[in-house]
Amino acid sequence: MKKEVLAVALLLGLAAGLFACGKKEIAIITTAAPSTTGAATGAAENTTLSEEELAWLAEYEAQYPYTYKAGGFTIRYYVENGMAFVDYDGTWVPDDDTDGTFAVPVAIGGMPVRWAWEADDEEVSLRKLHCTELIVPAGVKAVSMDLSSAETVRLGPDVESFLISRGAVDHIEADPESKHLRSIDGVLFNRDGTALLQYPTGRQQARYEIPEGVEAIAPDAIWFSRPVALKEVVVPASVTVFPDDLDDLINTYGYQLTFIVMPDSAAERYFKRQMQSEAYRNAKEETGEEPFLMRAQGLG
Repeated sequence: MKKEVLAVALLLGLAAGLFACGKKEIAIITTAAPSTTGAATGAAENTTLSEEELAWLAEYEAQYPYTYKAGGFTIRYYVENGMAFVDYDGTWVPDDDTDGTFAVPVAIGGMPVRWAWEADDEEVSLRKLHCTELIVPAGVKAVSMDLSSAETVRLGPDVESFLISRGAVDHIEADPESKHLRSIDGVLFNRDGTALLQYPTGRQQARYEIPEGVEAIAPDAIWFSRPVALKEVVVPASVTVFPDDLDDLINTYGYQLTFIVMPDSAAERYFKRQMQSEAYRNAKEETGEEPFLMRAQGLG
């Protein structure tokens, strides 16, 4: 992709995190000397941009003066206190327009990578990731994704938390050696399988049956991730722990789920309480429809 096109994409806001992967599988590269691409160099080579756009590009490149190239990506970052701070929300720029596998780098030039402004924040935060597969290596403990086209996510053994909001993720695979997480049919649970943690956002199935024996549903398991194809969730009688703010989460996302519960179960009592809440009534009045529906197993 030429730099002119890249700069225009950044300025139009498409670089709110747009980045793509090459067809070849990407290795995790942990030793690479920083290379400087000064603001004047990048801005000067773009003759099709206005003065205002050139000034913006120069400021951007000055803020993130180093580049790191790996597996079809150019990552921009700055260095502080021996750490590489990546502009995760708009820096990962595709060198071509192909898809493939992307492996998260954990170090650049021997320096730990940080994906946030705070040095002690070790979460890997990814926005608008355009890959078919994401690999999270050992050493990463927390991952969040938003608006991603990655269909498969493979989590490393050290991941303790994983959160997705919107996107195409169809399958989440926890490392067999993980002490924190496990996957059941591509859905993420805690290690002993008693808590549903994350349903894949992009899975194209209309009905999901939570496995028998699951005892809890995490606050962000289904509602925050916005799986738009999902229409029905079957909740077994074993589930007794639910999010406190369920109604607030799903009211704002514009899709309606039907929860199928067992008669006289904790789930039935929980959803009845939610449907009588002020937040539920307010959402119904605002949208003109029920924020969610509930019915007992075996009934219409």
